[in-house]
Amino acid sequence: MQPSFPASQGAIEGPYGAESQRWTASCPGCRSEYSPIEARIVAEKEGGYFLFHECNGCRSSIVSTLVEENGGISSLGLVTDLTYYDAARFRSGTAITADHILDVYVSLKDLVRPKMHVSQD
Repeated sequence: MQPSFPASQGAIEGPYGAESQRWTASCPGCRSEYSPIEARIVAEKEGGYFLFHECNGCRSSIVSTLVEENGGISSLGLVTDLTYYDAARFRSGTAITADHILDVYVSLKDLVRPKMHVSQD
């Protein structure tokens, strides 16, 4: 069942009714509360949502996941410097592999580690 986000009171309609499933969120930066109706859906897949919200209080950007399963809803979010358009662009990008991470590690290791020079005296 796809949850709906009514504008009033941040209630999520579910199998047990809006009153039993209230969802509110607060900004990790300034603790301002916001309703799910204020979040923008970046992506949707198999009962899960990738959401973007910009705090009205401190203007922080927050990306989060919202997953509905077995009649319950869970959410996890984090503060980011991404815009909505950045989040949408990265969402459709290529996945990072272990080889990508190793390539970055090797490149950074060579930059950070000073080169040893042996004098020929």
